[in-house]
Amino acid sequence: MKYEEVRRIAKKHDLVELSTIYSSDQSKYVVVSVTKDILVILPILEDEDDAVAAACPALGIPYSLISSMSKMDNTRLVFYSNLNNKYIDEAIIGNIPKRIKYAKVQFQM
Repeated sequence: MKYEEVRRIAKKHDLVELSTIYSSDQSKYVVVSVTKDILVILPILEDEDDAVAAACPALGIPYSLISSMSKMDNTRLVFYSNLNNKYIDEAIIGNIPKRIKYAKVQFQM
């Protein structure tokens, strides 16, 4: 994919599913940032056997390695709020004053 294609699909704090040229399996990610060179994402790992969710550190992926990407409904982010990850918290809280006021972690506006 190219920067322009990715930029049309997703922006910061979006929940996306993407696959790479190395694997056709789609995985879930929270978009941390979209730069001209790389897509910075936070992988979301789900263990379906015991219904436990976990998160890895954020990583950057060059656009040339992305084979497909689709945006998901951001309301699913609420299920990952117990992971204690600042990127997920920022995505859920966003820039909405009422959410910022009552957030468990106070964010700068």
